[in-house]
Amino acid sequence: MMRPLYIFFLVIFLSCTSSSTAEQDGIIGVNDSDMIVGGWRDQPLDWQTAKDDYEILRQKLRLENPQVKLLEIIRVETQVVAGYNVRLTVRFRNAEESGQIVAVFYHDLRQTVSLTEIEMIRDQRSE
Repeated sequence: MMRPLYIFFLVIFLSCTSSSTAEQDGIIGVNDSDMIVGGWRDQPLDWQTAKDDYEILRQKLRLENPQVKLLEIIRVETQVVAGYNVRLTVRFRNAEESGQIVAVFYHDLRQTVSLTEIEMIRDQRSE
């Protein structure tokens, strides 16, 4: 009779003391009391996860759109979901234009990374 109750409390204790994937990956502000669930939060530009995601984006563009050259990461944001999203804003240029690429990467609880969105925002040309 006591064994099921013991297991129940053990599971509750472990779930309260274990770190989330977002915490383990170093997302700043994941435990802040002022954080809005599902909201986006800025992260450092030199965060290693952002650099890894940038490399995935660079390789994808090299295969699918080789004339686009990525210049620099200008913004990194995260969103805690079941896992977390990383939104990178990156400057780009090619022979005819320049602008920003906004890419969203989903990091699931199993540490799998998926590129889920890419948007190219071209700079306005003054005529």
